[in-house]
Amino acid sequence: MKPSSRFSGIVYIDSLLAARKLDGCEGQNVCLFEEGEIRTTPSAVDITPEYAVLAILGKRNQEFLGNLFPQKKENDAALIRLAFSRWGTQLTEYLTGEFSLLIWERPSRQLWVFRDRFGLLPFYYIFQPNGFFCFADRIAALSKFTKNIAGLDPQKIKEYLTPPSSYQPFSDRTFYRNVKAALPGHVLHIKGSTVMQEAYWTLDPGQFRNHTESERIEQFKTLFFASVERCIDGFNTVGTHLSGGLDSSSIACVARQFRESVATFYVNPGVASTDETFYVDSVVKKIHPRHFEVHPRQNMYEALSQLTELFDRPDHFVTASGFLLASADQAKAIGCDLMLTGHDGDSVVGHGNQLLDTYFQTRDWTNLQWALKAYATARDLRTLDPDWLLLTPEQREYRYRQYFFYKELWKILKTKNLSQFFQTAQLIRRKFAFSYTDFMQFIQGIIVSKFHRRPLGSLLTNELVYYSGEPDTNAEALYQTMEDEYVFQFRAITNQAYIDVIEQMYHIGLHYGHAYAHPFFDEKLVELSLAIPERMKFGDGMGRESLRRALKGILPEEVRTRGFKTCFNEYGLLTFKELYLQTQEVFTEEHTLWRWVNRTHFLQIKDLIFNPKIPVFNKMSHCNSANRVLYLGIWLDQLKNREE
Repeated sequence: MKPSSRFSGIVYIDSLLAARKLDGCEGQNVCLFEEGEIRTTPSAVDITPEYAVLAILGKRNQEFLGNLFPQKKENDAALIRLAFSRWGTQLTEYLTGEFSLLIWERPSRQLWVFRDRFGLLPFYYIFQPNGFFCFADRIAALSKFTKNIAGLDPQKIKEYLTPPSSYQPFSDRTFYRNVKAALPGHVLHIKGSTVMQEAYWTLDPGQFRNHTESERIEQFKTLFFASVERCIDGFNTVGTHLSGGLDSSSIACVARQFRESVATFYVNPGVASTDETFYVDSVVKKIHPRHFEVHPRQNMYEALSQLTELFDRPDHFVTASGFLLASADQAKAIGCDLMLTGHDGDSVVGHGNQLLDTYFQTRDWTNLQWALKAYATARDLRTLDPDWLLLTPEQREYRYRQYFFYKELWKILKTKNLSQFFQTAQLIRRKFAFSYTDFMQFIQGIIVSKFHRRPLGSLLTNELVYYSGEPDTNAEALYQTMEDEYVFQFRAITNQAYIDVIEQMYHIGLHYGHAYAHPFFDEKLVELSLAIPERMKFGDGMGRESLRRALKGILPEEVRTRGFKTCFNEYGLLTFKELYLQTQEVFTEEHTLWRWVNRTHFLQIKDLIFNPKIPVFNKMSHCNSANRVLYLGIWLDQLKNREE
């Protein structure tokens, strides 16, 4: 399988190295200049005595700049050259959506890289101070210019195998020690041996602060419709994932407003607990698309091997990405050139769950009592009780209320602040008939649960546990100037894991010949969503109220009013078991995987997952980590095969 990329190239910072640059022939996809070369389509590169420019632009940016500079509207890179000459590094204020830019100022030998705000286009690079800067949208494509890729980064492997306890900002660290990733929403500046990255994305949610609730709902609808329309503009055959959930269903229904024909793809794993057919069918009946029901590939090992080769690193999905490949296979078969996704509608729209904490911290007992009842009534909380859906509304309210208060009291007790614990417990007891006996039973339950779910030992080898790599550069600067009330949600929207998923889909699309677009990732929509108060997001307990109200009449009511997601726990366990059995003979005791992973502890966790006596919920944190071990092993095998 040949690596596929949209752009790659090299710039020689050192003029002496430039004189000895790699030989190449100028052609349709290779543009040579005195200090290097750029490989991409002709319209994405522009060389003048002052600049060498690479520009990959989305259609919205092409049209905006083309209207400003009509004499160069056929060449994206020339448009960016003119924009940079006019606005300098402030040009990002005029760009939205998808873009990836490299500008080499030839007389001053300065280099600038601008990556879009959501990381829609990957940008990887290797920089040798005072030497060269090579770059590409695929890590494998860097090998055209340097052999200096080899060498894994143990810190990245450690992070990959260690579940994060909170949202992590995007980092420039990759699995390869010498390869870095440009940060979304940042400008990278290189001069000589100096490298600087500075955040250019600043948000203004305050512009929506004084708007009424009805105005915000109408604005949300307008912005969401506009984002979907922009995503599909210029494409011929539009497809969209359709899982039956609120996000993908919203995308499909709105896309149908703009196209007579839309293809929808439902990946059915064939497991009863994950069956979304009822909700999918309600969308199909509503919009009458070309609908396809597909199934994950049968051979999980082969699917992951293909994905890993496309992605140049281990799989990043919690459940193996046979889902994405199954829909991509069908999309290619019918000639789709665009696939819409609902990623990451959850974070952008917001659930309003912080409302409960706010009411508790401010001791607003009346509103807290209402919110707890609404939450328990609307949500699927089978993680608390496997029989949750069989409980009466009163039983649900009591069960969740007790859980919520005991959880908060447990937090206080862990701080060893007994005075605060008893004061808070007394307040809750007076307001909500709190029982100390019940609380002690709850604490006992937590201890038992943590015993069942605790790792049987670190999955990391001792060497990796104590390894501490070089500091990375991350996107923390994005949050420094933001008002506190917006930070938590914005961290969720821009966290490392979600951008990893975007990059993974990008690489799949390169191989299959279609683009992926994510309409929830729209700058104005994000600003508006941040400004919407938690109480409004919370609604009547289901959460995501702004989207539900904005799409009333557009979405089927069965989907619009559903208060829970399908649980993929059972399917996740099945895929792990299948993949383990398929790789059991591959990952022998001598396999390089065990240089990074403690094999004894992994096998103990495997036994726990295979144990039918342990409840499914108590296996899931182990299952997710164990899956990543297998994904890592598949990738390590591919690296070895390439070297051979």
